[in-house]
Amino acid sequence: MTFLQPWMLWALPLVALPIIIHLINQRRFQTTPWAAMSFLLAANRMSRGYAKLRRYLILAARTLVVAGLIFAVARPLSSGWLGTTIGSRVDTTLILLDRSPSMGQITPGGRTKLETLTRRLVESLNTIRSDRYVWIDTNQEQILELENPEQLIELSAADTDAATTDTADLLEAAAKYIRENQPGSVDCWIVSDLRRSDWNVDSGRWNAINRSLRQISQPVRFHLLTDAASAPNNRSLRVQSATVASAAKGPDPTETPGAGELRLSFTIRQVGVSSNDSARRELPIELDLNGARSKFNVRQTGELTEINQWAVPLDAGQRTGWGKLSIPADTNASDNEYYFVYGSPVIRKSIVVTEDAVDGDTETARPLLLAAGISTTPEIRCESVAMTPNDLAKADLDDVALVLWTGPLPPESTQALLDPFLRRGGRLICFAPDSGGDEDPGIAWAGLSWGEALQHESDVQVGRWIGDHDLLSGVRSGDSLPVGDLKIRWHRPVLGDQIGLAHLPDGAPIIARSIADVPGVYFIGTGISADQSSLARDGVVLYALIQRALADGADTLGLTQQLIAGQNQSDTDTWQRLTGPNVGRSTTYSLHRGVYQDDDRFIAINRGESEDIEATVSNDQLDRIFAGLRYDRIENVGGSTDSLIQEVWRTFLVLMMIAFAAEALLCLPRIRRTSAPASSGRVTGGRGRGAGFDQKGATT
Repeated sequence: MTFLQPWMLWALPLVALPIIIHLINQRRFQTTPWAAMSFLLAANRMSRGYAKLRRYLILAARTLVVAGLIFAVARPLSSGWLGTTIGSRVDTTLILLDRSPSMGQITPGGRTKLETLTRRLVESLNTIRSDRYVWIDTNQEQILELENPEQLIELSAADTDAATTDTADLLEAAAKYIRENQPGSVDCWIVSDLRRSDWNVDSGRWNAINRSLRQISQPVRFHLLTDAASAPNNRSLRVQSATVASAAKGPDPTETPGAGELRLSFTIRQVGVSSNDSARRELPIELDLNGARSKFNVRQTGELTEINQWAVPLDAGQRTGWGKLSIPADTNASDNEYYFVYGSPVIRKSIVVTEDAVDGDTETARPLLLAAGISTTPEIRCESVAMTPNDLAKADLDDVALVLWTGPLPPESTQALLDPFLRRGGRLICFAPDSGGDEDPGIAWAGLSWGEALQHESDVQVGRWIGDHDLLSGVRSGDSLPVGDLKIRWHRPVLGDQIGLAHLPDGAPIIARSIADVPGVYFIGTGISADQSSLARDGVVLYALIQRALADGADTLGLTQQLIAGQNQSDTDTWQRLTGPNVGRSTTYSLHRGVYQDDDRFIAINRGESEDIEATVSNDQLDRIFAGLRYDRIENVGGSTDSLIQEVWRTFLVLMMIAFAAEALLCLPRIRRTSAPASSGRVTGGRGRGAGFDQKGATT
């Protein structure tokens, strides 16, 4: 138990005041022997035990009265074990909110997770008090000092974004704020549902963040307020592709001037629904196409329902536009709709950078040319060409979706040429170079670099990988890619700030994604030759990851762009919202789902695929992240809206009144009963009625 006014506890020695007064009062009297009192003293010894006990009880009651008064004035706090983790008033309170789409899940209390947890936090902060409240939001790149905790709700700061929250970024920003502002004591509150997609526990950044936080000289306490409950009976909708084809089923709709059709491919994923009739019933789907709404039904096929090439007629000459698919509301409204834009499919162009490139071809990297040049569907054209690093410096990358780099990492001057390509949304995959020597440790790209080459005596298989999102996710049918069948004979460790997508049995990342400012940079720590790995020989994993990276890069080309919230690097001030929730400012449109227009371009913003995965961080992983730091976790159960911290001074006042009453009762004089004299059976000396008769009425 802790106190809001702990300085009052210095008055606790006053608890001994009744005892001191009693001892002083005892010394006021002197004992003088008196023979006449000896008989009374002898009789009093028989009740001395009771008298002592009563005196002790009176002293105890008076002591409790003083103690209860002191504790009540000190304003004690209590809320389970949380009361032991809150100290005295702090100088600065940092607030880190997880505002990802998963926090939009409705709790049993009828509010979203974010709103419920934020309200509980605000009530607690109003009780604890602090000299300064600071809200840190790395998605919007702002640090806001609040006048009072209620501003979290008043300023609509508790609205969810469509972007995934990077918790590591939040803690890095918190550490930077503490170092730069040098506050006194700090309480750091983290509100989260502990989704793995928001924490990225496999990232190598956590060790550096932990060291940075432990080096802070100020006392810092971390309070993790969580609600990791999964959404029961929740459905999530995701559009996989939206392409335009001619009504005559031609591969290129631009060659047909007449009417065409929109072909939609989408999936519906169900969580917490068994494979019974309720999981296989027809589900109504609402389609909003350029403002015109229509409905159709699809029959669910279990946990995953996949609809391919659903045809929607288009008006003649309508080749570009936007739309939205939505399903009926359930426990999480954030994943019940998906926005899309459509247009004539762009050519998916890729460049393979290799030293032996001649006339657009290569011998050593030919498997990469084939994997990038063969389309997954007839409607999409793919083109792949090989270039040397010198030729790449002269190439036009405006319509390129993917660059595959096979040689040593280039100098910063060459990297600068590709920076606009990466910020626009292009994808880059670097393969570990077999240059005969070790890489220059001073060269890094997007925060990643190569370690020393390692040769294995026998084949090593991939130990674990992320198979629910990103380049190595499973196919639409639910089957996983055969990543575990890959055989690695030679590799280079991937160094730097990264998210490991695949790891060797010893934990070393073999496929990683950079978490630098520019998204879409991947490092594969092995080569494609037969003596290095089975990537090219097996082919399935290599083809899948290249085609997925190619599709992601192509989504940012042309007049229609399909973007993931939070990954847009361009200026959004000129964007105009066409549809979507009316939240945020124009500078933050890239964080909110919807469709936007910029001149003649249509941009659709949606949540990332990882937001549909309900895996959460374990307690052991949290302990490793906060190792050596003062932290506690408060789990919100059942959408409770009760305050996390409660003042219990009234309890001490009640105890004080009880002690007062007990002391008063003990001070009452003891009631002594006097016994009547024994009857002799005869009434004498009486003149009244009945005189002269015994008790039986006989005459004497």
